Amino acid sequence: MNSPAQFSPGELWLDDQGVPINAHGAGFLHHAGRTYWFGEHKIEGSAGNRAHVGVHAYSSQDLYDWRDEGVALAVSDDPASEIARGCILERPKVIHNVRTGKFVMWFHLEPGGT
Repeated sequence: MNSPAQFSPGELWLDDQGVPINAHGAGFLHHAGRTYWFGEHKIEGSAGNRAHVGVHAYSSQDLYDWRDEGVALAVSDDPASEIARGCILERPKVIHNVRTGKFVMWFHLEPGGT
């Protein structure tokens, strides 16, 4: 991408699709030459701090241009799930386990969907 050399605080930061980045309470992971940004996907309206989408992921090679990688962890429509739509899911973080080759995500969770 051909990016400007700077951005200004308060301006919307757009992803590669031209959509504002939606990853709050974020954690970052550098892996295989890319930086990954994982954060709470918030929705407009009266949802407050309740999760209605899940954890959104983005990746970048330069920390300015961010590619939308989609929802890394979606909330469930099953009311019996601990991560049911309407729970409080905050501050997601991801690490890479070199021994197993797997990625591990953890976050603050308050079950109780709406």
